[in-house]
Amino acid sequence: MTKKSILEATARMLGLTVDFTTENDLVTALDSCCDYVLNELSTQHEDLLTTETIVASDKKLLFTRFREKVVHVRSVKKNGRKVGFTLYPAHIGVARDGEYDVSYTYAISAPLLNEWLKLPPKYTEEILSLGVAAEYLYRTGYERDAAMFSDRYYTALKNLSVVKRNVVLPVRRFL
Repeated sequence: MTKKSILEATARMLGLTVDFTTENDLVTALDSCCDYVLNELSTQHEDLLTTETIVASDKKLLFTRFREKVVHVRSVKKNGRKVGFTLYPAHIGVARDGEYDVSYTYAISAPLLNEWLKLPPKYTEEILSLGVAAEYLYRTGYERDAAMFSDRYYTALKNLSVVKRNVVLPVRRFL
């Protein structure tokens, strides 16, 4: 799924005609709304986890060397063993220089229109387009319509996060 496919689904949902071949105000507005929804999803609703090997210099693992925007550092390992670390605003402090495997959650940050999104498959274009439509309508002043799409979006997110369990009924005897 690409960002463009989400924007196309949003335009269909809202009954808008969008020309993606030229840069215009509607594409810019939808693009901004989509960036907001993806950032909110990846920071508040879904932990996107990755592991990366980073080289420490001066006992620092700089956040600028990471491929993704770091939200939360889960663990730091050196040679397969967990090591202690200290978080600072611009880097992770470690005891020695060398290569470290860092597991962390990250936020999606403003993908390009035709870039594939790194999201779990449970998040479909339709669900994400509900969020983009709600944000677009809110920004353009249609608060009631925005509230309806927002309710549908957050209900869909809630339904995706609920763990489904089998219901087991106790055995009963018939008289």
